[in-house]
Amino acid sequence: MHTASSVFINGIAGVFTGIAVLYVMMKILSFVAGRPAPGSAPPTPKPE
Repeated sequence: MHTASSVFINGIAGVFTGIAVLYVMMKILSFVAGRPAPGSAPPTPKPE
């Protein structure tokens, strides 16, 4: 049987893990879509 404190700590860890996974997925999607991620420098234009 889990104690209340361990359940609370696991819940907090789960929340932070979920936020981290969403952040990484947004970074990957923005990279794949070719758009700069928020807060990053704009890409340099490529010479044709």
